[in-house]
Amino acid sequence: MNFMKERTVTMNRECILEQAKQHDSFYLYEEAIIRKNTEQLKTDFPGVTFLYSVKCNPYPEVLRCVLNQGFGVDAASLAECVMGQKAGLGKDMVIFSAPGKTMADIRGGLGISTLVADSAAEVERIQEAAAEQGIVAEIGLRVNPDFTYTAETGVASKFGIDEQLIYDSMEAWKKLPNIRIVGLHAHLKSQELSAETLKGYYRNMFRLSVSMREAFGTLKFVNLGSGMGIPFCETDKPFDTTALGAETQRLMAEFQEKLPETRFYIETGRYAVGTAGTYVAKVVDKKVTHGKNFVLLSATLNGFARPSMVAMLEHFMGNGPIAAWEPIYTGDHSFQMIPLVETAERETVTVTGNLCTGTDLVLSDADMPKMEVGDTVVFPNAGSYAAVKAGAKFQWGVALLPYWPDVKGAPQNTVIGGAAIWAMAGHSKDAEKGAAAFLNYLLKPEVQARFHQLTGYVPVTLEGYELTKQQGFYDKNPGTDIAVKALSDKKPTINSLGLRLGNFVQIRNIIDEE
Repeated sequence: MNFMKERTVTMNRECILEQAKQHDSFYLYEEAIIRKNTEQLKTDFPGVTFLYSVKCNPYPEVLRCVLNQGFGVDAASLAECVMGQKAGLGKDMVIFSAPGKTMADIRGGLGISTLVADSAAEVERIQEAAAEQGIVAEIGLRVNPDFTYTAETGVASKFGIDEQLIYDSMEAWKKLPNIRIVGLHAHLKSQELSAETLKGYYRNMFRLSVSMREAFGTLKFVNLGSGMGIPFCETDKPFDTTALGAETQRLMAEFQEKLPETRFYIETGRYAVGTAGTYVAKVVDKKVTHGKNFVLLSATLNGFARPSMVAMLEHFMGNGPIAAWEPIYTGDHSFQMIPLVETAERETVTVTGNLCTGTDLVLSDADMPKMEVGDTVVFPNAGSYAAVKAGAKFQWGVALLPYWPDVKGAPQNTVIGGAAIWAMAGHSKDAEKGAAAFLNYLLKPEVQARFHQLTGYVPVTLEGYELTKQQGFYDKNPGTDIAVKALSDKKPTINSLGLRLGNFVQIRNIIDEE
């Protein structure tokens, strides 16, 4: 990939290095940057209500910080609607506009959000759910308009209802007894850095809003969607919110008489939090193989997935052009990697993660400052779409395997599985002594504890486990002791000692096929 040169690290370097003494990988979010970004939006867009795109980063403290600025919620799931409700937001400040809502989503969202129908069929489903609850719900429609950011014709999309279909269906929808269509929503593109492009889109949206108000009979709100991007490299210019804000004010004044009751929403997209996050990883190993330098980082694909996804796309496409595909791929500058090292030495290295897969790749043959084991590396602009807790959009934890309590002896220890080291017969006495010395080294408590803590694999001795516990690792990383307990909390039986099965892989494949 075309890796850009490193920039000056503007995040709190001292804080990062201090946290890196305790953690091999983590996210750092800077509240001051979130506040700066949100204040900028409020200053430049007076009279506009901003909705925080929770899917960008649902981390509770980030969410709290943004909502404390008076922002509402752009919800892409029922869970995000619930977050808004728990934060004390009213229905008018939680806009639920995701495509493909289930009936459970609709039923759950009706009481705590303003639903925006994404299809003609969804209009009917909202009517059905509202009738079940004995209410009349005010809803919006997501339109797929007859224009794009750059053209005066529409395109096919999974999002929204075609503009003409809305006009054709309104008379029938007005007769539905349990819904009133009072709002309009559109979102066509993310990560746009040209204010001029968004100005043109906004002008089209205001004209469309007037036409839709005539069809609806009223138009209580218009959600203009998102689009404002963030700079990912030095050649990217920051989005000019002042210019777009001024044009928005001009349009609101121009269309005031034609849209007198309309409230305007804008979604933040990644703008509010994208630049406020930094992902930090440690160098856990370094090697030279066939003349090529490799640097291994902790938790890349399984911590901050964007670099590996970029590498995958570029691998599949070879030298061919790759169009932006948000939020995964912005371009060949989709991320930056900055080693926090004090050296003028440089080297060509391939940077990978420490997962057992070749796809855990960050950079190939990149010119970088020389790094050593223990050094800290940062990835800026990791405040949004950054695989918070490896992408989970729910609370998660770790626990021992379930069991049937009526089974005699339950719960039993888990059967061990995985790779092994074998010392084969047929070698000299000196070779056998060397192998024994190496195995004894591996079994040392400090070696097993270090291996366990760096890789996540269980220690093969209880002494390694006890040392890890004494060092406070499990207190800092709750749940990392579960696997050890699953194997050792109960004396194994003849059936749970483990097994040696030479053709295990082939047998497992057959079982999977069946």
